[in-house]
Amino acid sequence: MLDFLTEKAIKTGIVTSAPSHIIEIELSLLTHKFDSVVRAQLSEDVKQKPDPDGLIKRINHLEVNRNELFYVGNSAEDMEMARNARVYGVFIDRQEYDFGNVKADLTIDSLEELRVLV
Repeated sequence: MLDFLTEKAIKTGIVTSAPSHIIEIELSLLTHKFDSVVRAQLSEDVKQKPDPDGLIKRINHLEVNRNELFYVGNSAEDMEMARNARVYGVFIDRQEYDFGNVKADLTIDSLEELRVLV
């Protein structure tokens, strides 16, 4: 999916609450270069999810219109952050966690399903 987004010249970014060392490990496993990455933690310059601060800063950094983007997340707090930032929230239901009934604009089981949004 990341290759597909690159081919379409679609900007990509990450807003994560993961510890810095985990982010580095996970990004090193990918060949994709994200246009913007931020760690949303109280100790950083960005507020913790579901505060929309990190997402809004990524939107501004990427210079994209909120109406032309979607935020993909795998937790209820991700979807709350998307709502708080007033962007389209896509919940990827990984099914290894039970978040209950997550309120999202769209729920998918695979990133491949994002092709319909592009």
